[in-house]
Amino acid sequence: MQAERNEAFSPRQDDVVSSGQGRNNVSSITNVAKVDCIKELRKEMQAEHNEGFSPRQNGIPSSGQRSSNVGSTTSIVKLDCIKAENEKAENRKKLMDLEHDIQLNKPKSVLDGYNRWMCRGGDCAEPYNICVDKEVFRQVDESYFAINATDIIELLTNQELECGILTLFEMSLYHLKGRSSLNRVGFLNPGLITADACMFENWATLDYLTRALEGYDFYLAPYLQGRHYVLFIICPKHGVAFILNSSKGSSKTEETYRLAGLVESVVGGLRWEFPDVNRQPFDWECGFYVMKWMHDFVLKYQNDNFPNIVPWSDERPIENKELNAIIGAWFTLWRD
Repeated sequence: MQAERNEAFSPRQDDVVSSGQGRNNVSSITNVAKVDCIKELRKEMQAEHNEGFSPRQNGIPSSGQRSSNVGSTTSIVKLDCIKAENEKAENRKKLMDLEHDIQLNKPKSVLDGYNRWMCRGGDCAEPYNICVDKEVFRQVDESYFAINATDIIELLTNQELECGILTLFEMSLYHLKGRSSLNRVGFLNPGLITADACMFENWATLDYLTRALEGYDFYLAPYLQGRHYVLFIICPKHGVAFILNSSKGSSKTEETYRLAGLVESVVGGLRWEFPDVNRQPFDWECGFYVMKWMHDFVLKYQNDNFPNIVPWSDERPIENKELNAIIGAWFTLWRD
């Protein structure tokens, strides 16, 4: 798996197929997927067939009853296979249809990232599995998640972002700066600190925060509450924390955010500040804004006398060219 990942996202070589060649392979890839689906279906049918003709025991349906169940189970499996293949075909088409618009309207960094995804050595509609080293987010063990084709489509078409996109961006920033002697920033795993996790997995979240909130001066925590991302910048050594919220008219009290109370349970009381930050004009931008703020903080602000100097004071919306630059950075910094 590691070899595949390295090959898929290593700098492009002359013998790597072009995006056009990659797309010509779509039909053959689809056929392979269908063959795999049929193989699994046959295994399921054979297993139930064999079970259906085992010696009858008290309370166990007869072979005739079992045989009648085989057809319904087989139909369910078949429908699931067909549904999965249809979804992949739809995502494949959506991805391929994006090429012209990206060539015309996106910077080269985005086009290069798009081509890398499309030519990564497999089906562009298949998920890409990510292994998270436990040191990145201070977890007990390594963990896994996947970047799906739908995640890439949303990233490229200005839609609400899934948590995996922000998680991978944090990982990329960690690998870029995390081991530098000048780095003062730690990262929290957004999937472990959502509002739902804070409410329904309170003790597990507290346990995670206890491990994660040590060793650095500042901590970046993309926090998802409902369908909206905000960015926590937690500074325990300075007794202060910042909440960056791009929503117009957003709350300026920490009680609104479930994560705030859990953080204080671990590091003690903090002064909570709500600086004036970029405000999003629509309802899809919050994940992009959070990625830009993280990018700027890690690469610049952490070493600019923060938090004595607070770098945010502008509520203007982030321009499209800046959003495109962040999308390009997402692809460029990804080195799995």
